[in-house]
Amino acid sequence: MNFQELQKIYFKHYYKKNVPEISRIEQREIAITTFEAESIIRHLSFNSINTLQKFTVSKVPKHIYHSAAYYKYPDNPDMESKVWLGADLVFDIDADHLETEVCRDVKVMTLECLEEAVKETKKLIDILINDLGLNDKDVKIYFSGHRGFHVHVENDIVRELNQDERRELIDYILARNLNPERYVRRSIKGYVVLIRSDLQGLGRRLFSATSRFVDIKYLDSKYLKYRDVKKLSKFISDNINMIEKMLRVQIDEIVTMDTKRLIRAPNSLHGKTGLRVTRLDVKDLDKGSEYIIDKAIAFRKGMLRVRLLRDLSKIRVMGENLDSTSKDSIVKVPAYIGIYLVNTGLGEFIDEK
Repeated sequence: MNFQELQKIYFKHYYKKNVPEISRIEQREIAITTFEAESIIRHLSFNSINTLQKFTVSKVPKHIYHSAAYYKYPDNPDMESKVWLGADLVFDIDADHLETEVCRDVKVMTLECLEEAVKETKKLIDILINDLGLNDKDVKIYFSGHRGFHVHVENDIVRELNQDERRELIDYILARNLNPERYVRRSIKGYVVLIRSDLQGLGRRLFSATSRFVDIKYLDSKYLKYRDVKKLSKFISDNINMIEKMLRVQIDEIVTMDTKRLIRAPNSLHGKTGLRVTRLDVKDLDKGSEYIIDKAIAFRKGMLRVRLLRDLSKIRVMGENLDSTSKDSIVKVPAYIGIYLVNTGLGEFIDEK
């Protein structure tokens, strides 16, 4: 038995007991890739989760996607003829695209790099709920099953946003065109400072960023004395790039802009890792990347023999230390680690026959 056949058996067993979680599935386009071919099969439609589950058990997809959009005719192969009815607001935070030292030139996803994606995701959730006033029940967080996180916002208001409106929202999240002068204004009583923790929006986020560095006694009050204003303004002007970077959430703009985007289906399996696309809450994010990976493990039973194709002495695979880490060594590992090692090119499956 080759590795692809073995992985397909594991995936089929999973889909017999689990089904992707897709809201309003009858209005979504579904797409898959298979183990036999990498080309994507699009324009599928299902009238219920049950019919989708029967399909997944029969076809055993390697990857499953659904449209962020809702359509009147989701299975029509012509995009215009589908009749667009709206789209969820979707965000993608990918750890290997982050501008951080621990993620720089990363070839293998590490817990440390994934932790950086956790931080970005928490920043995004904070903005969506505390700045934009979204109901936390409408904001759904998912571990992508590989290198990052997806956030779906599902409600009637965001569903109708066009691309220009989504672009404005992206600019706000990225803290583009930040003008500090808008947040410090002169009044009769002195200088009104809109950089305070009791405000919403960028003023609150600016307070969080600047208060780490600027020791101004009355920064959190409404009025500042001239010398304090001068100190604050100089700091912001001198460090505008750093502050913008601290405020910015490193989302994939193209994903959020695209009102017809395909996104990985929640509770499906990621074909490159064998991990589950896992629903999370903010408390899960607080528990860290190792907890999140553990929650996403789908295959806890079974062992696989794998020959390592590179030295892994400096890498913990999914938070686990291998018995041997030198290149060409043969290790017996839990199925979920074996599937990950082979799919990511770190190992070669050895059939015990």
